[in-house]
Amino acid sequence: EMALRRKIVARKSTRENKKKKKKLTRIGEFYRGYILKRLFQKQVQQNIQKSLEKRKKAKAKFNAKI
Repeated sequence: EMALRRKIVARKSTRENKKKKKKLTRIGEFYRGYILKRLFQKQVQQNIQKSLEKRKKAKAKFNAKI
């Protein structure tokens, strides 16, 4: 990420350099947040599925005993 920033702001004025860095930082933060959110969402969905599977197994076991 830093190498990309340096390449983009090379040979720019200080003002332009600051603007570009700010914009790149915002974009980077957005994508990092998005990726983390999606990973968290995926983990939560996996946990829910595991929980549902455990319930099904427990219910099947209980019904088999009856």
